[in-house]
Amino acid sequence: MESAGVAGGLQQTAMNVGPVLGVAVATALMDAGPAPLLVLAGLAATGAVAALTLPDETEHPAPAHPDHPADPSRIPARR
Repeated sequence: MESAGVAGGLQQTAMNVGPVLGVAVATALMDAGPAPLLVLAGLAATGAVAALTLPDETEHPAPAHPDHPADPSRIPARR
């Protein structure tokens, strides 16, 4: 359970670094003319279409851990 915080931190960092790198690359390519920017736009569109094929978490939720049931009514009463 110790590594859950580390994994969450790495995920958040990746989600913040990705857009920053994208903006930096797009800005650097602005002087190169429209062709590189069109390539980046095509890659972004391809990624967006691919993302639409990912399963929705609400349709297939992850199974509950036995020690932490998803249904609160299944939590045993403390004595």
